Amino acid sequence: MKKLLLLLITVVAFENAFAQGVQFEHGTFEEALSLAKKENKMVFMDCYTSWCAPCKKLSKNVFPQEEIGTFFNANFVNIKMDMESEEGKLLQKKYNIYAYPTLLWLDAEGNIEHKKSGGGDQKLLIETAKLALNVENNWAAMNKQFLNGDHSLEFLEKFIKISSNAHMDIQEAADVYFSIKKNEELINKEDIVLIMKVVKSSSHPIFQFTVKNKEKFYALFEEEGVLSRYTIKKYFENILKSELIMAAKEGGMDSVTNKKNEFFSLDNKIGSKAAVYYDIDFSRNISGEKKDQLFMNLIAYSKKHEFDNSNELRRAILKIYEGNANKDVLEKTLKLCERMIELDSHYIMLDTYAIVLHKLGKKDKAIEQAKKVMELADEDTKPYLQSSLLLNNE
Repeated sequence: MKKLLLLLITVVAFENAFAQGVQFEHGTFEEALSLAKKENKMVFMDCYTSWCAPCKKLSKNVFPQEEIGTFFNANFVNIKMDMESEEGKLLQKKYNIYAYPTLLWLDAEGNIEHKKSGGGDQKLLIETAKLALNVENNWAAMNKQFLNGDHSLEFLEKFIKISSNAHMDIQEAADVYFSIKKNEELINKEDIVLIMKVVKSSSHPIFQFTVKNKEKFYALFEEEGVLSRYTIKKYFENILKSELIMAAKEGGMDSVTNKKNEFFSLDNKIGSKAAVYYDIDFSRNISGEKKDQLFMNLIAYSKKHEFDNSNELRRAILKIYEGNANKDVLEKTLKLCERMIELDSHYIMLDTYAIVLHKLGKKDKAIEQAKKVMELADEDTKPYLQSSLLLNNE
């Protein structure tokens, strides 16, 4: 009877252990590898930091679930590693981890079998873990297949996607992919995302093709609205601005001027945008009339190229406002403000208009706009709006 009772207690304890979710070992990384070798399992490592919100969400809401615990406990030696601990810093460098959370599946020798950056729900993590266990289709298997010469488009698309999701280096595979695929075939959502990840030079033929066909790429995201198109525009601008910064460091202002002219020839609108924002962002030591002229250049650019884009108008307005432009420049900015809210009367736009009016001393109009903002704004957002501060100080 005692033996039966002991057996029942053992079975219940075993079942409860699995029902409690993923059970993480508390030893060192090397101890986890040794245990994996002994039990003929892979190591699953949750790479986290103390400040990472998605990491906390995984630990609180996903890892404790019974189904994921049952699967992970049966198939892996599980370990959590703070990437800012002494041991974690070494592993962060070894496995090139720079996004959190990163989930690693390793063989017993510590070689990467599979990798995923970012969190996810229980279903996604179990699906990813099953792929990690598939030694014929996980990242390590596909990487070996690529190195052995499989450069078919179908394989490359799959390999690049998995590698990209894992934040693995995909430059070599992408170069092969671009060399095989015709440029016209790149005009799709998946490929523009790939281009933005790996093409980092304005002289790259793929970058130049993308710029010359920008309207076709923008059109891909017509249904998603402004945000997705804005991401592509920011990509163009960031590449050009980074090259202007490098030109300034290596060759001075003559080099910057030459680089700007190069960009203007590639695309006048995109080149002008990069140039005008570069000039303002890197003019910290400029003041007076020279600084005001830079703001006037931004106003002129916005009127010419962005007068139908409320988000870009707001960006220019805030850049001028935060740059402590003088009253004459701010007065001219009002034209941008009025056009912005004509295009979009969202409370965020009205909030921007209110702070410009207030800085210009147009108190009554500022209060009027601020009140509209507070009527339209979400309750959770109100405390963080400039209009709230403005009204509270009256």
